[in-house]
Amino acid sequence: MKHALCTRCRFDNKELMDRYLVVSRDMLIPSLRAQTNKDFEWIVMVKKGDEDYIMDFLDMEFTPVYDNHDFIELLKTKEFVIQTRHDIDDWMAPKYIDEIQRVYKENINRKDKFLIQAQPIKLMYKTGEEIVMGRYHSLRTSMFLTLCQHKIDNYITEKKHGHMWKIAPDVYSVPDGLVKWVIHGNNIS
Repeated sequence: MKHALCTRCRFDNKELMDRYLVVSRDMLIPSLRAQTNKDFEWIVMVKKGDEDYIMDFLDMEFTPVYDNHDFIELLKTKEFVIQTRHDIDDWMAPKYIDEIQRVYKENINRKDKFLIQAQPIKLMYKTGEEIVMGRYHSLRTSMFLTLCQHKIDNYITEKKHGHMWKIAPDVYSVPDGLVKWVIHGNNIS
């Protein structure tokens, strides 16, 4: 099985990008290094020319892509049957990739295509306060989302996260507590 962890880090404003990267260095990068299952490839969508700067800033390697077309071609070429979206500034528990792949293995022989979502906790970056969020469900899917499929016909960036159920109506969940949506005052949608 081939698993792509897909992240966007495309900014026109370099100061804003740096503020995101500081949060990423504190939250996401230690999370990635702590994964108990390292059987995934981190793919980051960046502006051409920013890839070395971002890798140096984060002290972490990734596979850069420059636009949605490059991203889709890479997913097709490498046949990533598991595609997980994860924002550059958010946190994941050490067993997050393990849990996604566990749910994938449990369901891939029963369904041609399905989603796996994670219920986030909102984390206030500056204070450390954690806030319980409203539940996501099969018709309002989480931003922490994985697309699984036998044949690569769809992509995790194809629709906004809340509408991905239109592509794959079967939605499974990993246990709670595996992801945190980090609010740091610079968040943009």
